[in-house]
Amino acid sequence: MAASEYSYLWDGSAPEWVLLNANAGKGGPPSYTIANTATKRALLISDAADDAEVIKNMLERGCKVISPEEWKRL
Repeated sequence: MAASEYSYLWDGSAPEWVLLNANAGKGGPPSYTIANTATKRALLISDAADDAEVIKNMLERGCKVISPEEWKRL
């Protein structure tokens, strides 16, 4: 699948999709997982290049980034 096929993650049509930053508050570089706040499930993209491009697109378009603490409170 091409990264463009995941555009629903950043085009505003599915706002329940967020980026979970597993390293938030730990001082290390960000480590993102694409996650759904409604279903509490992650989206795993098997192609590393597509995964990186999807995350980049989500960040550039202002998708919400949450911490593990915020995830626990959902």
